[in-house]
Parts: sequence; structure tokens; C-alpha cells
Amino acid sequence: MQFLSMEKSMKLFENRVFGSNKNCPERLKNVANDVVMKCGGLPLAIVAIAGVLASMPNLDDHQQWTNLLNNLPSVLETNSNLESMKQVLLLSYNHLPYLIKPCFLYLSIFPEDHLIKRKNLIQLWIAEGLVIDQYAMSAEVVAECYFNEIVSRSLILPSAVDWNGKMKSFQIHDVMLEVLVFKSMEENMVSIFGKQNRTTLRDGNAIRRLSLQVESMPIRCIPNDVNLSKVISLSNYYFQKITAPCLANDFLMIRGFLPRLKLLRVLVLESYVFFSSSDTIGFFRILSKLRHLRYLSLKGSELLCSEVIFNLTFSKYLSKLQNLVTLDIRVRTHIYDETIPKRLLLFDLYWKKNGLLRNLKDLQTLVGLKITNMKMAKEIGFLTQLRMLEIIIDTESSEIIRYLCVSLEKLSESLLSLSLYDIQQCLEPPENLNLDIKNFPHLLQSFKLRGRFKLPNWVSSLSNLAKLTFTINVKQLDNDLGVMKTLPNLRCLTLTGMFYMSIELLLFAEGGFRNLMMLQIYEMPELRSIEFQVECMPVLKKLVIKDCKKLTRIFDIEFLPILQEIQHQSVPKEIIEELQLNAEKHKTVPKLTTIEPKKNRW
Repeated sequence: MQFLSMEKSMKLFENRVFGSNKNCPERLKNVANDVVMKCGGLPLAIVAIAGVLASMPNLDDHQQWTNLLNNLPSVLETNSNLESMKQVLLLSYNHLPYLIKPCFLYLSIFPEDHLIKRKNLIQLWIAEGLVIDQYAMSAEVVAECYFNEIVSRSLILPSAVDWNGKMKSFQIHDVMLEVLVFKSMEENMVSIFGKQNRTTLRDGNAIRRLSLQVESMPIRCIPNDVNLSKVISLSNYYFQKITAPCLANDFLMIRGFLPRLKLLRVLVLESYVFFSSSDTIGFFRILSKLRHLRYLSLKGSELLCSEVIFNLTFSKYLSKLQNLVTLDIRVRTHIYDETIPKRLLLFDLYWKKNGLLRNLKDLQTLVGLKITNMKMAKEIGFLTQLRMLEIIIDTESSEIIRYLCVSLEKLSESLLSLSLYDIQQCLEPPENLNLDIKNFPHLLQSFKLRGRFKLPNWVSSLSNLAKLTFTINVKQLDNDLGVMKTLPNLRCLTLTGMFYMSIELLLFAEGGFRNLMMLQIYEMPELRSIEFQVECMPVLKKLVIKDCKKLTRIFDIEFLPILQEIQHQSVPKEIIEELQLNAEKHKTVPKLTTIEPKKNRW
């Protein structure tokens, strides 16, 4: 851990408290100097204390500074630097508004070095009951305010920033996490079961939130005398693929363990592996009895059963969870069952008789549902509280698409984010899928269409749309770009291609895209040229190009007057060299960076 000189410490402190290139007022110099000296050159301590001061209502109040200085624990004057830092960070926690403290403490539920997504965290806060509606503000808006307050105090480490400048994902500094774990144990907020030095289970304590952070040890090693009767949240985080024997033991534990958690509101079981159909069916049968469940994430889990068995089991049991608000079922199924035709018939008959989604009337987030028949498409229309919907289209039937459109019309007053993925897009010859919706979801802020979809005519009326992802068709390319450029609040545009579409030129003509800040161009194997004309994107700051392996020219980036960054991946070396030269000539000298491939978590 590196330490700063007094001069660099003061510079960092002033930048954090007063803003870049601003100095501390003369009347506060002495007390500011004393505060910085107390931090002992520890950057994290400096940033933390500066965050507390910057959040004070009257920054020029000398008495506030003096009070803060006097409350710094004397341990800062010792040589125990790590302990000193913990004390400073604990002071930062103590200065948080009381409504935000439990939200910040909740971060102790995540393991070390875990990448936390802002959207997921906000959904978890709400499901846990840590954030509720306030006056005219929804719980989501309140949670965003709480998160921004934590960010403003420099208490978390940003990992990725979204197109709009919002923190997309973040991590927690190891020392800060230790402080949170300590405080969380003290408040009985989160209990951790994992490595010996990370386990905070206490005999006799009624556990409220349990975080399983094991790697290879069976989860069933949880002591029998641990009181689980009041557990409202269970999170399971795995760091590597687990061996079959271990998982077999784990599932035996699940069968006897989960039914005891009758008050469970939140279940995070990501990247888990079920090794048989019986395991899958047994798991969903157990889930159906957890009637208080509000948040369920199985993202990245592997189900070694046929997709049909999964859908049948899912539809039969999860329909009973009528309090669900967030459901993430982006799972991977492995088809091996030779009796699929019989099971498929059974599955269709079950849907026709019972349905599933109509019972989940409180559902606000649904991610990963695969649409394969008309009944499923119709059922979506019953979810009138949905704000975020992400579904996979696995059909060639125009009739199913028509029923889906009818359902989307019923969600026109609630949907803010809609993502449709067509996994039949590789079929030739391609046939466009039309979203013919009269009463369209006019509140949409984010819209993703991947596959054979035609850009709907009603897109031009989406005045709130800020983020658009679309698979372009060479036959409608000019017309589609003409529609997109008129969207008044479009900030982020992602254009993708298909392997059978020979798009060789992307031309962004003069005018339009008045507020576009980020342009992403992905997966266009035949693309040769990208051309920007005068004033085509006057406020574009970031350009991203991926998987365009035949790209030979990018014309006129000088017509992007405030361009700040160009990111690239899987493009020819010659293009990178050309971009470097053009970037150096550009008046803003945009930064050129290579996108690192995502690591396979397995």
C-alpha cells in the first residue's frame, strides 16, 4: 500500500473537497492541514475524509471542520496504518444519513473483488425492504438518490461508467469491505459463511441475511445450531466451477435447507449447477413453497435437463410465487432427453390449461424468458406492473409475434425497458419480424431489438428513448438511420449486423443525432467503411467498434468535435494505426483503448 507525500496528500484532498484545480480558502488552511496530517498519507483515508467534508451543508464553516478534526480517533496517530484506515472509513460510514446506512451496510453481502452492478443492487435494496416509496418518488428513484450519495462520498470504486455518466458497476475496496463486515456483524445485518477468516456466523444469533461465499466446501457444513428461522435473504456466490461430488452434496443440503427459510424474500443462486432433471424439478418444487419471495436470480446457472423440462417445471411451480417483483432466469439448459417430443406436447397442454405469468401480478422485472408458443406470448399481457422486460424469441411463427404485440400493448403505461432477442436470426432467407403495435409502450427509455426485427414505425414517437440497440438490415439501412437521427433524447446507439447481411458502408449523414453521446458498432463482418459527415453527431464523446474484421477506412472523425475516446476490439491492425494518427490530429486528441475480451467465469 503506497503512501503520499504531504504535498500530494494536500493536492488530493483539495481536489476532492473543492473540485479540480481549486485551492483551500486561506481561513481553512490550518485546519485542513491538520486533517490531512491525521490521514498519514493514506489515499483512501484522504478521499474518505474529503468526502465527508464535501457533503457538509456549509463548506466554509470553520467550526464544522474543527469538530470533524476533533472526532478523528487518536488511533490515526499510531503506526498501525491499516487499523487507522479502518477507523477513518468507519467515520465515513457514521456520517451517512441514517436511511442510507443500511443500504451501504448491505454491500457486505458481496465477496471480495466481486463486481457489483448498480441496477442489480438497486433491485436488491428494494426487494429487501431497505428502500421504499417516498412522497411522490418511486422506490427506484429513491434508491438512485441513495446510490448517488454513496458515490459522491467516494466510498466505492467505479469499474465501469455508462453512456450517461452513471456508474454502471463497481467494487468495494478490501479495507472498506472489512469495515462493512465488522459493522454488519455488529448490527446483525448480514451473516457470512465462507472461508474461516470471512465467516461471521454467531451462535444463538437469529440470522436475517445469509451470504454463502464458499469455493469448494459443501454448503451443508453450516452448523446445525445456527438459527435460520428469520432468514429473509440468501445469496450464494461461487468463484469457480464446482465438482460434481460437491454439487451432489450441496443439492442434498438444499432439499433440507431451503424449506426452513419460510420468510425468504431474496434468493440469489447464480452460476449454480444442477446435474439431473430430478434436481431441477426438486428445486423448483421447493421454491414454490417460499411464498414471500420477491427477488429470484438464477442467472448463469446450468441445468442439465432438457429445455422443455425446465419450462414445464418453471411454469408449474413458479406461478405460485405471487409476490415476485424481480425474476432473472437467464439459465443454460443442456438437451439430452430422447423423449422431448412427448414432453413438448405435455408442456403445451399444461400452458393451455393453466398459464403461468398471469399469477405474478407484482412482477416488475422479468429477464430471460424464452417465448416458444402463443400461450406464453399472451401471458405477458397480464404483467401490467412490468417496468423491465427481456425475452428471447425462439419461433418462426408470425402468429406468436402477433400475440406478443397484443401483450405489449397492455404494458404501454408501465414498460421503461424492453429487450427482444431473436435467436432464429441465423436462418436464411431472413424474414423480417414486424412489431405492429398501435398502443405502443410510449414511456420506453431503453429499447433493444436483436435479430430479424424491422424497426417499428412507432419508434420515431419515443420521445423519452435514451438507449437503442438494433440489428440493422442493409435494405432498410438509410431509412432506419433517418428515423434514429430524429430521436430527441437518444444518448446511446448500438448498431449490430448479421452474418448474411453484407453491409459494407455505414454513412452518418449531416444533421440529426443532436444528443447522441455514445455510438457502438458491433459484429459487422463485411463492413469496409465508416463515414461521418459534418455535424452528424455534434456531442458524441465515445465511439466503440467491435468485431469488424474487414474494416479498412474510418472517414472524417474530425467532424465529431468533442470526441473523447475510441474503443476497439477485433479490428484490423491498419485501422488501429490510422485511428491513432487521426486521433493525434483531432483537436480533442481522443484516447484510443483496446477492449479486453471478457473472461469466461468457468
